[in-house]
Amino acid sequence: MKLSRVFAAGAIGLLAAMQAATQVAAAPQAEEFSFSGLEASDYREGAREYIVYIKDKNSNDLESLSLWTRSLRIIEREGEALVEIKQLWRGDDARAQREIYSLNKVSDFAPIYQIDKRGADGEISAYEFSSDKVVGAKGVDGNAKADFRIEKAANTLNWELDIETFALLPLENGKTFNLNFYHPGSATPPQAYAYTVIGDDVLEDFSGRAIKTWKLRIDYGGRGEAVFWLDQKTGELLKMREAAGDMVRYKVRLGVAGDLPKITLE
Repeated sequence: MKLSRVFAAGAIGLLAAMQAATQVAAAPQAEEFSFSGLEASDYREGAREYIVYIKDKNSNDLESLSLWTRSLRIIEREGEALVEIKQLWRGDDARAQREIYSLNKVSDFAPIYQIDKRGADGEISAYEFSSDKVVGAKGVDGNAKADFRIEKAANTLNWELDIETFALLPLENGKTFNLNFYHPGSATPPQAYAYTVIGDDVLEDFSGRAIKTWKLRIDYGGRGEAVFWLDQKTGELLKMREAAGDMVRYKVRLGVAGDLPKITLE
């Protein structure tokens, strides 16, 4: 059976299980983490690619397979340095394909703007972020979220950029980060989620080189979990394993980038 025929069932099943656990997984009332004093040199510019796949936990069958390209660079607009992040998700199912363009402040990684195009129809969603709210971006042709609005905290981070967020954290064993995350366009309000460094591990690449990593974990309220293996030297994500319901999702960073297609959104 073609992967495209089973993608929707696998991906939607996993996402539904995670969303059902969202309220339970929210961090208990505790001090929330905020970035401050970041500089351009704290960001690792360049492109990375990840293989992302979902497997059935019981049968071990592959449910979906896609390639994510993510690039980061520091740009300047109207005299201000900003973090520009571009993403392209490609797979054999057009419904799962996305192109995402995000802008963040350098000093605290606060989101400023995001636009994404998804699916076979290329639906556009664009958002602007201020200190207390997220609204649909005006003046963007075809913006399906033009009338969107939701309140947020000053320290709310863009959950679409979790990989880039983790790379900036001051990781150490046993430390918990209560990250106020929000997925742009979601009806679930921004809230803090507890991510804990549960230990270290050594991954081995295909050349046999040992890479020391931190393991960062989030618990989905007893209904699942995600564990992220982050390079101890750079903070970069090398591997993720996420389980919820009958599905398990992996993200694995490629050793070298592939064709690095042009991402047109901005």
